[in-house]
Amino acid sequence: MPVFPDLSVADVRNWTNDRYYERGENYFHEDRIRQPRREGRTLKAFCRGSQPSPYRVEIELTDDGIAYGECSCPVGEGGTCKNAVALLLTW
Repeated sequence: MPVFPDLSVADVRNWTNDRYYERGENYFHEDRIRQPRREGRTLKAFCRGSQPSPYRVEIELTDDGIAYGECSCPVGEGGTCKNAVALLLTW
């Protein structure tokens, strides 16, 4: 099984901007992440956002940390959105 990197809050903060981090931290505290799972080095989950259907979130990790992410939300390309932050903080 691949080695799973240790992620700190600083790693997550550096991955995104302050606005998305703060909103994602709120989502984390509001327990909006559903069905979080790990498949190899990929974190996957659904996140309850502002729409009726949850967003699909995926984050790919490497030995060095966060490599790439994506989310089905309107700003999710690149995986630096609040939903991705909530998933990363969940792990």
